[in-house]
Amino acid sequence: MALPKLYPIILSPTVKNYIWGGQKLLNLVGADKATDQKPVAEIWAVHGKNYIKNGFYSGYTLNQLLNERPKDLMGLSQSWNQGDEFPILIKILDCQQWLSIQVHPDNLLAKKLEGPQHSGKTETWYFLDSEPGSQIYAGTKTDVTQTALTDAIESHKIQDVLQMHEIKKDDFILIEAGVIHALGPGLVVYELQQNSDLTYRVYDWDRPMNAGRPLHIEKSCLAAKNLQTTPRNLQPKVKGNSFLPLIQSPFFKLEIINNMDGFINFDTAFMTFQILTVSSGEMILQTDDQAFSIKQYETILLPAGLGKYKLSGDFSVLRASPCICES
Repeated sequence: MALPKLYPIILSPTVKNYIWGGQKLLNLVGADKATDQKPVAEIWAVHGKNYIKNGFYSGYTLNQLLNERPKDLMGLSQSWNQGDEFPILIKILDCQQWLSIQVHPDNLLAKKLEGPQHSGKTETWYFLDSEPGSQIYAGTKTDVTQTALTDAIESHKIQDVLQMHEIKKDDFILIEAGVIHALGPGLVVYELQQNSDLTYRVYDWDRPMNAGRPLHIEKSCLAAKNLQTTPRNLQPKVKGNSFLPLIQSPFFKLEIINNMDGFINFDTAFMTFQILTVSSGEMILQTDDQAFSIKQYETILLPAGLGKYKLSGDFSVLRASPCICES
């Protein structure tokens, strides 16, 4: 029997109830989880272990689909993907307290410290919303040496050597592996990253370590790099349609599409999958035989084999995809 053509995929999100979360993302969780009064810190909108909610492959995990239909899902990026797990993780975060000051290892160090099945974590943040005065830590001050950085980690004085940045709505920043960072309160964040959740905590605001949040001083010293990074701001969208590249790394790229009226036509063309997350407004996605209404902060995954599609409505949408490396 011929396999069906792959179609736009809606995933059931994974919900993380960390202590620093809030109540701004309740519309993205199920009704049962929305009423349990726990803070919603992270929505894992796209993750290999998330279940597909619609169509022929309903009930499959994304990883199962990847293993059954790798070429149709991944396109040319199939050869780029390593292992049997979906290579990208996308989260939406509601930050109501400071997150820990932390660092992520690169691929080589992750495999050395944690085992060959692990990968490092480079990520990017796009700030969907920001309360006045919201801040982040990202990168070291320009006059800091690698030795001084290590000393600051070991002596619990890491804040003395980090750069603090005030954040506005529609800012975005690349956090490469090795960059020490922390998100502050008052932020709703779109996070695009390698499929890794390896985090080494440097400082956790004196929260009790017996609450399952230990520090990782030795590993942090090995992972931390004396690097700087600066947020950039997306200029206000102009009347009409626009398409802007935001971030490109060896692991992924991020673009934003703005539309105010009419249609915009696209084609996956078997190149790679595309993941659309609406940052504002409401988007209508149409294929030859289906239509989807995607609201603010909701996500839909388009397999490489989907082909042509068009978008309409008054919206801004973030489009994520893997960076296809040349051989």
